[in-house]
Amino acid sequence: MKLKVNRKLSIKQLLSKLPFENKYINDEVVENLKNEGPEEVDMELFKPGKYLTNQEVLEEYKSRNLEPDLGALIKLLTQQPELLEEKIYIGIQLKDNIFAYFYRSGGVRCVDVYRYADVWYGSSWFGGRKLDSKTLGSSALELLDSIEKNLKELRKLV
Repeated sequence: MKLKVNRKLSIKQLLSKLPFENKYINDEVVENLKNEGPEEVDMELFKPGKYLTNQEVLEEYKSRNLEPDLGALIKLLTQQPELLEEKIYIGIQLKDNIFAYFYRSGGVRCVDVYRYADVWYGSSWFGGRKLDSKTLGSSALELLDSIEKNLKELRKLV
């Protein structure tokens, strides 16, 4: 899903534009969040389908070549709040146990933004910004370096 995100707006300003009835937001957490990233993004939703810790969710992002982008996910749900009709729970895991969770409860759209260490349920979907090949995550770059070193060693043996 291609989006254009206004990076000049704060996360708090983006949250205020959400057409959601209930917003459970820790102001201290939200004030420290940055709306960083490219203005034009390609968002992807994924569902691991199992219980995951916060750290395991971050690893899922890396394995899919995705980056958590709260500003872009808020933009997506502002434009398409009906996504919560089909995918009832959409979350995003950020570093330092900070998360945002968008969901439906009793026919009402809600969002939570907090810092909390817990597990994510298997029914949760997650949103992430696709990284292009120029922006590979550090684990992918480490893998490429390792392959290159191994190839050099193999050439020495031949």
